[in-house]
Amino acid sequence: MGGSVTALYFVLAFGITWALQLPAILASTGIVAPRGLYDALAALGTFGPMLAAMVAARVEGSGIRALFRPLGLWRVDARWYLAALATPAATFVIAASAYNLAGHAEPLLYPPDRPAKILGAAVFAIGEEVGWRGFALTRLRQRRGALAASAIVGVA
Repeated sequence: MGGSVTALYFVLAFGITWALQLPAILASTGIVAPRGLYDALAALGTFGPMLAAMVAARVEGSGIRALFRPLGLWRVDARWYLAALATPAATFVIAASAYNLAGHAEPLLYPPDRPAKILGAAVFAIGEEVGWRGFALTRLRQRRGALAASAIVGVA
């Protein structure tokens, strides 16, 4: 049953996400009515992987609580979480600085114009991570190993 539940997850994750985000994509190309009508659906689409994981966990019998339980666990020291958050920003600043040394004018910082954007980014990331890392990667890793599971989820 493990493989079929994982397959169910993949079908639902893509199906839910695209069903909610496709209208905004079509609107941005002018195929359907103005885009503003569909932005809320597109935002909800970021929760597609999490919703799919909730359905698949229920079907599997492991339960929704077990799916969310790892969110409260700190597996490493807090400095590693800080490093994971700071590394992409530092990489960008280094690359932009090198780009600027070549005669360009790339800003080194892009501060959000509203604090709600930071909160939104964190909330939307949870919608993705609960599904892909919390459900799919965990199940695939048990059957295929860490490298193969990571490759499958990365390609997906």
